[in-house]
Amino acid sequence: MVARILYSISRCLQSFGINCKIDQENPGVWTDTEVPRKLAAVGLSNKDGITKHGFAINVDLPLTGFTAIVPCGLTLPVTTMAIETGQKMDVEEVKLRMIPILKEILSLSPDSKIQDTDPKTDQ
Repeated sequence: MVARILYSISRCLQSFGINCKIDQENPGVWTDTEVPRKLAAVGLSNKDGITKHGFAINVDLPLTGFTAIVPCGLTLPVTTMAIETGQKMDVEEVKLRMIPILKEILSLSPDSKIQDTDPKTDQ
C-alpha cells in the first residue's frame, strides 16, 4: 500500500512538471537532483489491529519551521512544489489532480505490479 501511495504522489508531482523519484531506503518522494530534496512523506500507524495510511505533500508553505527539526531523521533538505516549479501552487489544484490518480492506483488488484510503469525509483 505504501508503494502505491508513493507512486501516486510521484505521478501527481510529475503532472506539474516536477522531476522526482521514490527512495525506498528513505521512504518519501524526492527531487531527482544531485542532492535530493524531500517533497512528500508517507506514514502509517497500527492501533488495535487497524492500520491507517497517510501522506503529506509540501505544496506551498514556508520552510522556516524545518530548520528547528531534523525531518524524518535525515539531514537532507526539504522543498515544496512551489519552489520546484517557481510558481505559486494551490492545494485545491493538487487535490484535484491527486484524487483520480489515487483512485486508479489504489483500485488495482493486489497482485498488480506498479513497478513496470513506476516513475524513477531508487533501489
